Formats: sequence, C-alpha cells, structure tokens
Amino acid sequence: MFSNAVPTNAFAAAARSAANHDVGGKGANQYKSTQNLMLDAFLGLKRTSTPEFVKQTMDELVRQITHLPNTERALWVADIFRLWVHKRHPRSGEKEKLLGRQMFLSLYDHFPETCIALVNARIFADVSYWKDCLLIWGMILEMCLSNKDKFDKYDPLIQAFRESMMGQRTEDLKALDTFVSPNRIRDIPKADLVTLLSAPGAKLPTLTWIGKYCVREKSTENKRLFWWIPDSESGRLLQQSHVSFMLRASLKRRTAPGQYEPWGARESVPYGAKESWRKLNAKLDEALGVPEVKASLDRLDEIDPSKLQGEFTKRNIKFLLNEKVKQAPTDDEELRGNRRPNDESRVDLRKRTREMFTDPSKMNVATLLPHEIAYSATTSRSRAKTDYHNAAFDKKVLDVQAEFEKPRLEMAAGVSPDDAMAIARAMSTGRIMGVADVSGSMETTCGGEAPNRPIDIATGLVAFIARVAAPPYRGLAMSFTDVPTIFNLTVGGRPMTATESMKALHSHVGYNTNYQKMHEALIKLCLDNRVPESELPVLYIASDMDFDQMDSTLNTQNTYNYSTRTYDSPSDGKTSKQRWESTHQTIMGMWAKAGYRKIPLMVYHNINTAQSGVQATQDYKGVILLTGRSEQVIKLVLYGEGADETEEEVVVDGEVTKVKVQNVTPYDTFRKAMEQDHFALLERVLLESREGPLRLVTPETIGGFTAKSRV
Repeated sequence: MFSNAVPTNAFAAAARSAANHDVGGKGANQYKSTQNLMLDAFLGLKRTSTPEFVKQTMDELVRQITHLPNTERALWVADIFRLWVHKRHPRSGEKEKLLGRQMFLSLYDHFPETCIALVNARIFADVSYWKDCLLIWGMILEMCLSNKDKFDKYDPLIQAFRESMMGQRTEDLKALDTFVSPNRIRDIPKADLVTLLSAPGAKLPTLTWIGKYCVREKSTENKRLFWWIPDSESGRLLQQSHVSFMLRASLKRRTAPGQYEPWGARESVPYGAKESWRKLNAKLDEALGVPEVKASLDRLDEIDPSKLQGEFTKRNIKFLLNEKVKQAPTDDEELRGNRRPNDESRVDLRKRTREMFTDPSKMNVATLLPHEIAYSATTSRSRAKTDYHNAAFDKKVLDVQAEFEKPRLEMAAGVSPDDAMAIARAMSTGRIMGVADVSGSMETTCGGEAPNRPIDIATGLVAFIARVAAPPYRGLAMSFTDVPTIFNLTVGGRPMTATESMKALHSHVGYNTNYQKMHEALIKLCLDNRVPESELPVLYIASDMDFDQMDSTLNTQNTYNYSTRTYDSPSDGKTSKQRWESTHQTIMGMWAKAGYRKIPLMVYHNINTAQSGVQATQDYKGVILLTGRSEQVIKLVLYGEGADETEEEVVVDGEVTKVKVQNVTPYDTFRKAMEQDHFALLERVLLESREGPLRLVTPETIGGFTAKSRV
C-alpha cells in the first residue's frame, strides 16, 4: 500500500475523511474516491471515457510520481504501464480497444523512449493486435497540431511502427521461404502455393496476422495513413502515401559494386517494389487462410468455420449461414438459407457452420464479451443465428471454467501443504451468486447503446456467472429494482440457454434501485431457512451503483426487526449513536443485526461508465470493486474469495461491533490484477528502460514480478 505523504493528526484525518463523503443521485451514501489515485484510475478509466479524461487521469498519475517516496516510485510507474495493458488486453484484460490506444498515446507524452522500445519489442502483437499500430497512426494524424508539430513529436513512434511491422512481415516471409524450399516465396506462383498449402500432411508454417494488416495500395487507408519524409535540400516535409512510406525503409540505390545509398526523398518508389508488395501480401493472406480473401474469390469450400476468429464469425454470421441481413429464413428456407439458396457452395457452408453449433468446443470466442453474446441471443430473429449465439455462450462458459482452474491452483499452492482446510477453501472458490440491477436507470443509454446499455451488461454478466459458479450455486441469480427476485436458471436439470436466461432476468424490470430491499429479502431467506454463515455465497452486484437512499432508522436504535419485519422504536429515550456510513457499511450492519457474524464478500461491479462514487475506500476489508465489461475481472473475485478471514467494524443498534469478513480490500484486488502473466513482455521492457523514474524498476522494486518476465 502506498503511504500517505501528507502529515496528519486526528482532526486532519477526520476532516479529510468527511470531505470524501458523498451522496449519489438517488440519495444513497457513498465515497467520492477510494483515496488512492491509482485505484481510482483502475476503476474510473472506462470504455466511454473521453480522450480529455483519459489524458487528465494519466497525466495526474505521472505527476504523482514526484510526490512519492523513492521506495514507492518504481512500483507506481510500473503500475501505470500495467494498467494500460490490463485495460487493453483482448484475452486476459478488459478488452477496451479505443481506451487502450488513448492510454498508449498518453504514455508516449511522458515516456516516448519506453513506448518506442515497446513497439520495437512488438508489444501490440502480444497485448492487442497489429492493427492497433495503424489505428494509433490514424489518431495522430487527426490531432489538432500542425504537420510539423506532428512530425517532430511522433516521427520516432511512426518509424518504430514501420520497423516493427516490416520486421515481422520479413520474418513471416522467411518462414514461407522455408515452407516452399527449395523455391523462394517471391518466385513461386500463387497457384503452386495454394497446392502446397492444401497438400495432405503439409506442415504449415507458424505465421502472425501481420499480413492481413499490411495496407493495400488501392485501399482508402493508403491515402489516409500517410506520413512525411524530410527533404534535406528544401527543408520541406514531403507527404508520402502509406505504402510508399513503408517501402522506403528498405529501398537503397546502388552507386557502385557493394556500395549503396538511401533512396532519395524526391525519388518515387519504383513500380517493381509496389508490385512485389502486392504479390507477397497476397501470398501471406493465402498462407494465413484469411477468410475474407476466400469469400471474395468464392472459395467457400476452403473455409473451416471452426478455425475462424470469433470476431470474424460474429461479424459475418449472416454470410456464413447464407441468410439475408434483414430477413430471417422461413421454415421452408431453413435447410438452405434464403440468401442464395441455389448456390450449393453457400448451402454447404451453412450446413458446416450449423454443425459447429452442436459442438461448441470447436468455436473460437476468446475475444468476445459474454453480455454481447447473451444480448444477441435474445434479439436474433433467425433460428440458426440464435443457435450460434447460444453455442458461443456455451463455449465462453467452457473456456472460463477451464481458465479459472489456474487461480484455484495458484491459491492452493500458496498455502501450507499441511493446511488441508486452506487448500479446500482455495479449491472450492466460485461460490458466487450474481445480482443484476434492472432498475429504470440501467436502461438509459448512458454507457452505450444496446447491447452495451448498463442493463445489457449487468444481466449478461449475471447470466454468465450463474453458469460458471461452482456447484451448488450454479444456476442461481438475482435481480433487484423495486421488487427483488431470485432465479433458478435451470430447466429440468440442464442450464438455461443464454436466450432463456436473459428472458428470465428481464421478466421484471422496474424503476427503483432499492438495494436495501434486495438484502432484506436475502436475509429473510437465510433466517427462514437457517442458512449457516459458511454457506453464504459471494454477492456479485452488477449495477450503475446509483442506489436509492437507505432508511434513516437503520443501524440506529430505531432499527429493523427481522423477526416482525417492522421498525422498533427505542423505549429508553436515549440518543442514538449514529455515525456516517456508506451504503455498503449500512448493509453490513443489517446482516450483523440478523445474527450473522460472518458477512458475505460483496463485489460491486460498476457497469455505468458515467457513474462516479464508490462504496468503499482502498483499505476497507470484505469488499471488491470492479469495472469494465470483460468476464476476466471475475477471476479477481476468486482470489478475494480465497483470502483468509479478518475482522471489520459495523454498527448494530447504534453500537460498534466486529464481524468476520474476507481479508481482501479494493486495493488488494487492484494489486492482484497487476500481477498476471500477460505483463511478461511489458515488464521485460520496463526493466531495460532507463527513462526517468523507470530507471528505478527492478525485480525487487515492482511487486508481482512474473516468472515469465525472467525468461
């Protein structure tokens, strides 16, 4: 935990605490901040954050470095970079594409040398995809700067993009050289390459996707993603199309045998170089099996639906199913589709695609988001398309269930081999019940249009959690608005499909956000059925966090009586011993009032990108704070659930008492998020950087140094 550099005393501490008290839009108590800038950024940087907010946040994180003790600076600056990777990573992070690019440009403002080193290490191939280089390139060109200012500031970065992309392209072409040996890939006809690639038992080379993202000469990107080269004679910047700029890196003019000079700024790129660029890119596409190419050439028999990337399948599902975009097939058209029902190659592709749905294990859904899949499963008018979304949801469940074994094993390995109970507790994580806020405010477009409205994300993630939770909690879910509702998302012993689950969770949508009533219903359920503390689930609350105001009599001497379901009035006339509490603290008091001395771990997942305020500060125990849309954040819940127990104070009948909670805090959760394997390449570059405070980075000064970073 980072130390507080500001000297304080009892009064100052109390005053700063009071200054952090806030009230949400609907009257519920909350905190303005976690009181940790890094944790606030972890929670506050979201999908729809404006570029101005992203830059302001990143700038403030960098400014904070100078106010930290030397012992903490290395970890802080490393965390700034790790936060970027966490937000951007398409498989293990929050999968935020635009946000990730904005954060990288902000990092470049402060650490240009390190960012260039990351590009040269091909970081985008590791934590995102090659196209991010082109998209950041475009963002630079759209900045409100003069051409000269753009060139002066960003030319080193653009040069790094070119070097990195061309270097990877060269390596992939060399791999193809080996594959077609003794021929060279540039000499072999494309038709012969196709024959070699389709030969039985052919050992295909391992290639990246760089070939797919090499800009084509006739594309709009070639003109849009231009850059400049300096003309030494005139002192002017000469604009170059993208392809011309990329090719100039390798062009040399021979002046004598064995002697070469750089290609002149005013000399055009030779036609032969551009022709070679086109032909070699086409061969890379062929070797990659780029489905867009095969589709455009009507080679549909070569498309294997099970080998397609998830984003491609989602984007082109209507094409794969041979269905019209805006018209679902009738019953009579179900067998062949209604787009081109007389085209046997398209009918066969539809058949092979539908066969894949019967075995979801063959599908690739790594980069897809559960809530988007679930929402689409409820809105598809096509029977086959609905089957696709339900199968994709099933595959996402299988993938995450398998992935969550890793943190379970890590936690079990981290305890004493003799501590059987600790090992059992670690391996039994996943005792989660999701709770979706389905109040009226969740249906607003604040945070995105469908399928990215808060209610879409909340219900989709809760439906997903119901599938991945450990038995016997699997299938259980809850929603709350004016009336809380508990759901059993199973039918006849089988789990509901995504379509069925979403329909159930949307069966009662209201206006109020009565978070208090939700807990009252759960407490009554537990009391009526004598549920022991050891069997209480983790409560995962997906909400915009704009709760209704709590009843003012709670946790004073005028408190709720759970046996009579009424409020008792004090008879002795004593003054209540009430203190300011966040809504979460009041809820904890309700559970303690009901007799529970171990309070369920509560996870607050803020779905609304525009809603600020938090339910706990950085060091409050028994609470996890999350944000984002990715299912990957759920693994942080597993780590929190596996923590040891400790004590926290709550108010019961106006008196402070202690209860047991999981020994995990919001800051602990952030720390765990910064200690994942996907930071390995990043950390290796940071260790080599000598730029500013990064010179302090060592394996000892940045906690959570991954094993893979040492390779």
